[in-house]
Amino acid sequence: MFFSEPLVSSYLGRDLRSNRVLPDVGRRLRNFMMSRSGSASERASLRRSLNLPRPLAHDAFENQARQTPDAVAVVCGGRSLCYHELDAWSRGLAGQLRSLGVGPECLVGLMLPRSAEMVASLLAILRAGGAFVPFDPGYPHERLRFMLADARPRWVVTHGGLAHLLRPQLNPVWQSGDGLIVLGDSNPSALREFSLPHRHRAPPGEGSRLAYAIYTSGSTGDPKAALLTHGGLANLIAAQRGLLRLRPGRRVLQFASLAFDAAVWEIFGALSTGATLVLAEADELLPGESLRRTIEAKRIDTLTVPPSVLAMLGSPGPPGLETLIVAGEACPGHLASQWSVGRRLINAYGPTEATICATTYECPSGDQPAPPLGDPLPGIELFVLNRDRQPVAEGEPGELCLAGPGLARGYLNRPELTAEKFVRQPLAGRDVRLYRTGDLVRRRADGELDFLGRVDRQVKIRGVRIEPDEVSEVLARHPELHATAVLVAQNPPRLAAFAIPRAGSSVSAGALRGWLQARLPAALIPSSLTLVTHWPLTPNGKLDERGLLALEDRGIGTVCADQRSGRFARTPLPSSSSSIHEREIAELFGQLLHVPHVLAEDDFFELGGNSLQAAELLACLKRRYGRSLLLGELLANSKVATLARRLLDETDKNRPAVVVPLQPKGTLPPWFVVHPAGGSVVCYRRLARELGRDRPCYGIQSPGLESAEPPPDSIETMAERYLHELSRVQPRGECLLAGWSLGGVVAYEMAHRLRAAGRHVRALVLIDAGILFSFKLLRRYVTTDDVPPFLWSQADRERMFSHLCRHAGQKLIPSNADEELARRSFGVFWANVEAAYQYSPPNDDGPMTLIVGQDAQGKYHAYREWSRSCGAIDVHEVPARHLELLEPPHVEQLARIIRSKVDHT
Repeated sequence: MFFSEPLVSSYLGRDLRSNRVLPDVGRRLRNFMMSRSGSASERASLRRSLNLPRPLAHDAFENQARQTPDAVAVVCGGRSLCYHELDAWSRGLAGQLRSLGVGPECLVGLMLPRSAEMVASLLAILRAGGAFVPFDPGYPHERLRFMLADARPRWVVTHGGLAHLLRPQLNPVWQSGDGLIVLGDSNPSALREFSLPHRHRAPPGEGSRLAYAIYTSGSTGDPKAALLTHGGLANLIAAQRGLLRLRPGRRVLQFASLAFDAAVWEIFGALSTGATLVLAEADELLPGESLRRTIEAKRIDTLTVPPSVLAMLGSPGPPGLETLIVAGEACPGHLASQWSVGRRLINAYGPTEATICATTYECPSGDQPAPPLGDPLPGIELFVLNRDRQPVAEGEPGELCLAGPGLARGYLNRPELTAEKFVRQPLAGRDVRLYRTGDLVRRRADGELDFLGRVDRQVKIRGVRIEPDEVSEVLARHPELHATAVLVAQNPPRLAAFAIPRAGSSVSAGALRGWLQARLPAALIPSSLTLVTHWPLTPNGKLDERGLLALEDRGIGTVCADQRSGRFARTPLPSSSSSIHEREIAELFGQLLHVPHVLAEDDFFELGGNSLQAAELLACLKRRYGRSLLLGELLANSKVATLARRLLDETDKNRPAVVVPLQPKGTLPPWFVVHPAGGSVVCYRRLARELGRDRPCYGIQSPGLESAEPPPDSIETMAERYLHELSRVQPRGECLLAGWSLGGVVAYEMAHRLRAAGRHVRALVLIDAGILFSFKLLRRYVTTDDVPPFLWSQADRERMFSHLCRHAGQKLIPSNADEELARRSFGVFWANVEAAYQYSPPNDDGPMTLIVGQDAQGKYHAYREWSRSCGAIDVHEVPARHLELLEPPHVEQLARIIRSKVDHT
């Protein structure tokens, strides 16, 4: 593909007197970039042309704001800003930053969720002369601490909700920093007294100044920050103008997290051309149906996504999507064939170290093979070199190396790695500074480059660059492991981790997964983690990766029998001639939990069983043995041997109960924990144990889950019913209440009613809970095909029941549930959803503890939501996602926080 005349003319192909496109510039540009022809004088002339000053990123935005002041620049939720408003807001913030000493080469952290504040702050940092360093609020604290200590930004711009959570934990690690700049709900026009003078031309040499530093995966176990310049970013923006054909009225979705450089591509591609940048909540961008609905609802016409995300959008594509850019991974031919019809499909390639994008290829419409890398952006040179860094012949594979203004300076605080990856080499009659991409390519006869793979172990999964060695190194730091390996499994590409525990260790795969989740971003967490006793080896003594992948267990991991003590389950039971066998129950445990070699003393929940799997187990026992056990009976008899004995006992010992003993022993006042939306309290079992042997813990589960009784239809009705049941267990004395997710909302109403009645509530703990926040989380895990989320409470129940049975998987309804169990589970869930949606919390001045996970929605939305209704709120954070908070190892930290509310008061 040759560069089009509009693309060429936007860079260096115009006669300045007549504004005429020079007819041979496209040919000369391509030949020079491909290093295939051209004299030394021609190449020198073109290089001088390419070095003509271009507007820097923030100047390009400022120019656009003068040209189209009333065009919509940013849309976020129900809020929109025109270019004039965003210009004024970012100008005012830039003035504040200048007054604080921000200037050239000054690193300024940016820790904000997707929002208009994020965009304005990014522009402000650049306009003040500084360089931004994005920090994802959802990253584990250990990783954020490392990045802050490594980058040592002078300031960090954040939001009030995040500052409240992060200041005490993150400030100590960067002693040279001056602190946090906390943004409030600023009026975009309220900061004009700080306005900076307009600049119409970049000062000489400003292009070499630092624009941003962005962290990527590193093979040593710690991330590394690439240092990118204004010149490289300006070169990219200039290329985007001709490539993307954006203009006022176009709508660009901001899909990538700011922690990934694709977000910079999206933001400045829109804001330098007058287009509208559309921001969405994280749950609206989940690959699949959620993303598709977002594209349609927000009228997106320009989208950049990895091919693996594109594959999940379904066919045909969303109407109105006109320009589609795939990047971050190799695009297979079948995707290019499907998505090139009816729209422009551009295959983009480029590493972070080359300012996001180095080459592009516009795919023809219709059937085609996997697209090549395409043509270099103006100013970018491509070289295919062998191990001696010499050009290879046509058709020979070699490492792709890049040169040009887009190259990073190198890596922050990593001189050895910089020297390894950024090298100087005599090529084409001159000394060239190269970046070694590590990508293996081959030049075809037509001059195009085909991507062949990597020369190292780096991999991209869903567009995220990952070093498997980084994951292996972090896993190897666990004190109970002897050896680790992290491999890339295919179809689809994913990480598979393996570990050999030290002799005598009892570490579980679940605990190791928690170890990684506390230290790595979600994109780097392996999809499976398997424990083995030794490595399989090839005949020449090397690790047999194929053999190791054959041992992969996609559940919670393999636990080898010789790592645990105990007897194997017997068959039949020695005390009975019944057909109920321990071994059958052990096999049932293993099938449901994907754990081999289950022993007689193994506990269903200790092996990883959750509430849905418990419901599946009870359904299986009913079908196989004709016995209907209740959840409370399973909780009390959760080992293979004890459950077998309980099944032999024909007496009905329990009736369906609202209050379920999770840990009934102890003399201290008990904790009462309220069910989440699904209605079950099995999720609290580990928490109950961690709260202490002398502290009883009772779960309040939803009526209707184990009987035909209809569940309560409002939060107020739930609170009234549950308080009545609570008084049977604890008629007097101080009360301790807690609830996770929707359960926290119910616990809040219960505490309010107790206080109004004059009873002392010693502790109220809400775990990742909120009213609208809970509903937002429910929408994340249960999507609908044709019912907008805001109409859920009015939707037809039968239609929604059919939908959930088809699409909810094992999120809400057990996979093997019969019609009765499925409808009961659905009825409880639906009643809780409607109750949450209709609830308006009363004001309450009593103390409350809010524990949030690392999901940015939890930090930001839940705190702000409760602060409108509550008095004193004590906020704590646990570095886990919503569904992981009650699982090891996070449940231990969670329990410590909860115990501190009563143990030292």
